[in-house]
Amino acid sequence: GFAFWAEPGCLSKMCACSSRIGPPSSPTGGDKEENPAALAENCFRELLARATYGNMNNAVKPVFAHLDHHKLWDPNEFAVHCFKIIMYSIQAQYSHHVIQEILGHLDFCKRDSPRVRAGIIQVLLETIAIAAKGSIGPTVLEVFNTLLKHLSLSVDVELGAKSGSSGNIDTRSKECEEKMVQNAIIQTIGE
Repeated sequence: GFAFWAEPGCLSKMCACSSRIGPPSSPTGGDKEENPAALAENCFRELLARATYGNMNNAVKPVFAHLDHHKLWDPNEFAVHCFKIIMYSIQAQYSHHVIQEILGHLDFCKRDSPRVRAGIIQVLLETIAIAAKGSIGPTVLEVFNTLLKHLSLSVDVELGAKSGSSGNIDTRSKECEEKMVQNAIIQTIGE
């Protein structure tokens, strides 16, 4: 079932259809003539709706791989779209697992550009907002710990850039991008 998402074109087809957000829609008579993007999205929603805790990684990991490979964290509209689909489609009790996977991916990408990290943090913000409608339980502490760790890393990078620079444009750009990461973290904590 979830091996379907390892196929190169499935998420790519979905990328063209990123306007519909929310719970899975009910099939209508017009579905027979849907475009490939809408069909891929509906299939993704159906697979997620049937996912169990044991195979949740098989649904989420290929999404990370696709977003990383195609550099879709900046801008991150498609990443947000994918994770909204995931969060609205999975069983509510599994939302904490998706949040933990995003936190793990943020840790994995800690050396990536500030824009990529900010994009992942914004996806985390959206998933937390959806999960907060239910309960995310013990994941709350993990979210705060991970975000505070990344805030500290970002501040260290920014301070390192300031101390080792002569005020050139590249250094100011790096500082500005780190501020973007810091603001995304603060906004997420504030939610």
